[in-house]
Amino acid sequence: MAAPSTAPSPPLSSSEAFSLVAKVVNGDLSPSIQGWTVTSYHTGAGQARAVLRPDYNRTFFEHATSGHDVFSLGGTPPFPEGVQIDSGVGGQHDTKGRRTVSINAGTGTSGVRIASHEGTGPMLYSGEKDRDSDDSTKYGQFYACNADLLYGPAVALFYHGSLNSTLPQGCVDVDLLPKCVDADPGAYGPVTMISCYPDV
Repeated sequence: MAAPSTAPSPPLSSSEAFSLVAKVVNGDLSPSIQGWTVTSYHTGAGQARAVLRPDYNRTFFEHATSGHDVFSLGGTPPFPEGVQIDSGVGGQHDTKGRRTVSINAGTGTSGVRIASHEGTGPMLYSGEKDRDSDDSTKYGQFYACNADLLYGPAVALFYHGSLNSTLPQGCVDVDLLPKCVDADPGAYGPVTMISCYPDV
């Protein structure tokens, strides 16, 4: 299992809003998902899976609270939808035992945030330490797989809590890099001014 890769080194800027761009860590899918962005795939009322697409940029914000979480706005009128990572316990995983990543109405998973660790540039972290490491600077890893969802195939995001986990066949590890976006959270602030890439 690869450690989180070193992010590219274009100049950094800052913004309250960002999209999340996939940087493939090892291998790739076909077609390539390098540079695809995170968006939502509707699965029910107020529920959606986090997926990667080449043609749609969803805007995210990070709550400026002690717990931190990352959210987007959806619906009419807009309401917050949080990035949620299944815990992997108590049945919180898909039918193949993978920990899913969702964008659901309400608060996101506490600790999910944009951060830099071990000399990397800014990227999305779960806030969850690597369960198999005593090193407090080690985190788990997002990965992407071709998946059959409710309305057909999609490239879905998953999460494993240890860098020692075996990557499922046909999947690739991805870092999710923040690209600066100009947007307003409206009534759902305050939000954090994060480091992001003007272009990535």
